[in-house]
Amino acid sequence: MLQSILRARRLRKGGFSDLDAAESSPTAVRRLWLHGSSWDTEDHSYDRCRELLPHCSRLIEFQIGWLNWTSFPAELASIATLESVVSLNAPIEEFPYFLRDCPRLKRLAIRGGDVRRVDEAVIAFKALRDLDLANNPLTQIPRDLEVRLKLTRLELHDTPISLAARGLDWSRPDYPAGISKQGEQDEDDQAAAAVESKP
Repeated sequence: MLQSILRARRLRKGGFSDLDAAESSPTAVRRLWLHGSSWDTEDHSYDRCRELLPHCSRLIEFQIGWLNWTSFPAELASIATLESVVSLNAPIEEFPYFLRDCPRLKRLAIRGGDVRRVDEAVIAFKALRDLDLANNPLTQIPRDLEVRLKLTRLELHDTPISLAARGLDWSRPDYPAGISKQGEQDEDDQAAAAVESKP
């Protein structure tokens, strides 16, 4: 019962969480959230999504999660209304520079992907204000990226860059868990460390 109510509410706001529903009414799609698991590629087929996107002329938010996609569909670049693109725990390999063609794109998040570098081409993302690259094997970003893009948020935690800045070695299997953006351990870890240090 609750799920049907939430689904109806999402649909009223233009939110779709499966391709079948979105394909039946592409111009009504404002938000498209495709979540699954790495072994579940049938329901959220990459090729089907590529065919659908050119018809979603009012799309403002695109999100994938736990899918075995190594890149974002290039068709996203043709959607002028797009403001947010998010990937959660999908093995995205390359930074999607083609999204610079989206004039309203304010948020780009690739969390838990396989992005290793971001080069100077990212400076062309003029509207971008929120860039989240946490949990990627990231070793290179342009100097002063936050300032040059006027970002209000740049998230790099649990990347080789953030760990190196704190004198930690990403390649060590035992690098400290619970490292936050400020470089402090979570409260539970701090409490455990305090107990262990007592004589």
